[in-house]
Amino acid sequence: MALVIAAALTFGAVFWVMLTEIGKKTGIMRAPPSFHARQAKLILPLMALFVLLILLASQAGSWGWP
Repeated sequence: MALVIAAALTFGAVFWVMLTEIGKKTGIMRAPPSFHARQAKLILPLMALFVLLILLASQAGSWGWP
């Protein structure tokens, strides 16, 4: 259960980063490539952590965790 909670918090952090950073720009489609690269560097590691936590949570039962 703790892994699912950690995954949910990570997912919330991803959305918080996306909304706050992208919300600062008025014309997101006209943003320079450096803006999108910075967004990817922030969001992709968090999404990878989210996927890892979900995978661990799905396997926890087979490892004998509650």
